[in-house]
Amino acid sequence: MNSLEKVNTEISTEDLFLKVLNQKSKNTIQSYKQDVSSFENFVGIDLRKATEQDFISYYEYCKNEQKQGKIRFSTINRRIASLSTILSKMIALRLRETHPVNTLKTLGVIKTFRIKKAVTLAFDKADINKVLDYARDNKYSSYLVLKVLLNTGLRISPVLDIKVQDFKEYDHNLMSVRVTSKGDVEGEKFISRKLYQEIIKYFTPDQDGYIFTSYKKSSDSLIRLTRTNETKKIKQIFSLILGVKATAHTMRHFFATYLLQQGKSLKAVSRQLDHASTKITADIYQHSEFKPGECMEF
Repeated sequence: MNSLEKVNTEISTEDLFLKVLNQKSKNTIQSYKQDVSSFENFVGIDLRKATEQDFISYYEYCKNEQKQGKIRFSTINRRIASLSTILSKMIALRLRETHPVNTLKTLGVIKTFRIKKAVTLAFDKADINKVLDYARDNKYSSYLVLKVLLNTGLRISPVLDIKVQDFKEYDHNLMSVRVTSKGDVEGEKFISRKLYQEIIKYFTPDQDGYIFTSYKKSSDSLIRLTRTNETKKIKQIFSLILGVKATAHTMRHFFATYLLQQGKSLKAVSRQLDHASTKITADIYQHSEFKPGECMEF
């Protein structure tokens, strides 16, 4: 048994994910796990031992699933990208020697489907204000979460991860908040002092300092708001008031779309969204940058 085989037999699947994806968020790790499980359940073999033929068979299976309307092309792209990332990490950690996906991509056997990405929003600022009015009067906790989403462009998870100690005074009108976004990217966002005061007045931090909590009567304790429940509430509010489908992440799209419509550059918006990189087109628009509080319109 060589050293590679010994490592492969000694490390469990759970430890493997922790080792390979040690810098990813919990949600990202879960997504990778689901994609790897889809592959392993189909081929019936551990990813560490999968051959080129296994990947070819799985790729054809995914295409057939798409033809039947069970999954989208974007799902195929994501699954293959997940497998490719894991394989690269395995090789770097000497958990595997070959990268079948890269080989098959080079040969043209596995291809990435080109998808036109266009965010189309079925509502405008006036509609958003209607939603906020309803939420303020009927679901105040969701109202405050929505306000933070709309004023920062953050994803829902980083918002719900905010602790009371993350807030700091910036000036008379603004509060800064330290956040950790997708990929463990640390940054600073800004909200109005008024919104901050509303949050502090309504929510009671738990023992760890997490600010977005609710009281659970059965256990007489504070529990953190969850991404699943808050997204569900937001969906219900938008469906009730506007009759459209929207999630917490849709607020991020609205944030970006609205700012671009106001003349902000693609590069500046990309930075505000904490994207790792921007497309070449973004470099054309370097004249516009954000100042603290400039995004807040809601």
